[in-house]
Amino acid sequence: MSLSTRASAGAFSPVTIIVAALVSVVALAGMGVLSAYRPELQSGNDGGSHALSRASIGYGALPRLMRSLGVPVVLSRGDLSAGSEDSLLVLTPTGETDPDRIEDIRHTGPTLIVLPKWVAIAEPGRPGWVTTAGALPHATVLQALPDELRDQTRLTARDGPARVA
Repeated sequence: MSLSTRASAGAFSPVTIIVAALVSVVALAGMGVLSAYRPELQSGNDGGSHALSRASIGYGALPRLMRSLGVPVVLSRGDLSAGSEDSLLVLTPTGETDPDRIEDIRHTGPTLIVLPKWVAIAEPGRPGWVTTAGALPHATVLQALPDELRDQTRLTARDGPARVA
């Protein structure tokens, strides 16, 4: 086969191009599916102040403790299930949480809102670890609450360090 015949045939065969295109489409679809379910696939140990975090400002031990005591625990990042009205709903808003999101939750059972307290800085090279850099200002803490709850909430702070007996 001469050089001019090979050049006119093309660099790749049609089968190779079709296979490469199909592999690309499947890979792109897989990436789309995984990115859509990314929050559900993560462990949650991101250093935040919530029930999945094992950081110093999180309370990941609480669900484990409750389960060890025989209390059923459901951790959910989505909508409430139909039978959740008798359960304690624990909300952990951040300073950036839109108050309307809390107000829109329809739950007639008991609700506990754990407000953020600490300014946390991620530790470089240590996933899930944070350093606390002080307490958040009261205005920032209350910012996540709807107006009705914000007006009824009073925050107090102790002077000096707390003592552990």
